[in-house]
Amino acid sequence: MVTTFVQAGSAAGILFLPRDVVGPVPVKDGPFRDMEVLSLPGWQIAELDDANDLLDIVRAARRRRAATDAIEYQAIARLAQLRAAEGEERARYVPDEVALELRVGTGNAANRVTTATALVHRMPLT
Repeated sequence: MVTTFVQAGSAAGILFLPRDVVGPVPVKDGPFRDMEVLSLPGWQIAELDDANDLLDIVRAARRRRAATDAIEYQAIARLAQLRAAEGEERARYVPDEVALELRVGTGNAANRVTTATALVHRMPLT
């Protein structure tokens, strides 16, 4: 018989355990709640029966996405600032650089550069 190992996560990290010893993991309150619920593998989420736990996972994922979006916008704004210091010719191609890295169109990237610059200018401490 072959043992199947599955990913099991907690605030402490991720382990690979035999499938038969890992059951649905109840979602707990606490300071590491987001880390814990976002480390759950898909099969464990599929086995959850509590709608409130599932909504908590949705909220945690949204918070994580917002945090990574903020980091992305901060980096884009800083890139635009650095390229502007190198001269107008370099600054002109920031949307092209961003488009290549994000695998989006130049128009989409230009909007992101404009938004990032505006956000960082208006709310520099966020």
